[in-house]
Amino acid sequence: MAEQIGNLAQADKVLRRADARWQAALEGMDSYIERLQRVSQAAGEEHKALIFADLSNAPWSPIDVGGADYKPAEHLEPGKRPGPDAIWKDFDTAVQQLGLAFGGPEIMPVAMAFWELSRAAANVADKLIEVGIEQPQADRQTG
Repeated sequence: MAEQIGNLAQADKVLRRADARWQAALEGMDSYIERLQRVSQAAGEEHKALIFADLSNAPWSPIDVGGADYKPAEHLEPGKRPGPDAIWKDFDTAVQQLGLAFGGPEIMPVAMAFWELSRAAANVADKLIEVGIEQPQADRQTG
């Protein structure tokens, strides 16, 4: 166990703030790429908050989110997102790893899974920009 750098109250506050940003990123109304970038940033914040919680000796309780079938948001599911499936491969793997980590007995695998998801979401956003896809077809409809 690492040397404690914070207390449980501080860890709880940091985690709650990161959790709120994570939920807001998943539910945002920005363009698709902006939402994906917010997911990346929020996942990075979750990563940092979980590391802080671990260093503060905060307890971890497994969370049942469906394991490898975890779906963070409908707009991030295959068939509901823009671009070729190939650019989403690392993202899908990161989401599966996060779902599995949530159900595990330790906090650090969750932190690392959020880091991988942050990286993968940023890469997908960059690739969508490269190929000129700004948002999914359904979001472009006009009334």
